[in-house]
Amino acid sequence: MELRSFRESDTEAVIALIDAVYREYDDRVYLEGAEADLKEVSEYFGDDLFQVLDDGGAVRGTIAIAAGEDGTETWFLKRLYLDPTLRGGGWAKQLLDWAVETARARGATRLDLWSDVRFERAHAFYAKHGFTREGEPRTMHDSWQPYQEYFYTRRL
Repeated sequence: MELRSFRESDTEAVIALIDAVYREYDDRVYLEGAEADLKEVSEYFGDDLFQVLDDGGAVRGTIAIAAGEDGTETWFLKRLYLDPTLRGGGWAKQLLDWAVETARARGATRLDLWSDVRFERAHAFYAKHGFTREGEPRTMHDSWQPYQEYFYTRRL
């Protein structure tokens, strides 16, 4: 398996992977709102800030980072998704390591993220790798149905 930069030809596979993860929670990708960035990944993330885990041409994982909008040293972890058959095998850690190293190299001193309250396994993963949950969940209305998210942060 190879971690590589997103290519436009990956778009459908990335959307399908993320949609499959959402469907584990009786949800689905909503490209007109919460996941609109998936229609124009290169425009939103640039050339190298969205990575895919490529398994012989099949997208099996994704990860991205984005600079904070306020121009600070805070960056955001985005789009960490993994094929269910790869979970628990160290792949998520490799994706996270890429995000941390890349954010640090670009001057980040903190990495933040928002995570759907239903993603309990992900929350345990974030806690294991130095993220702390802060504040109360926020309710979002940018999908086909409302959902809630927790905020996590990690000093780098």
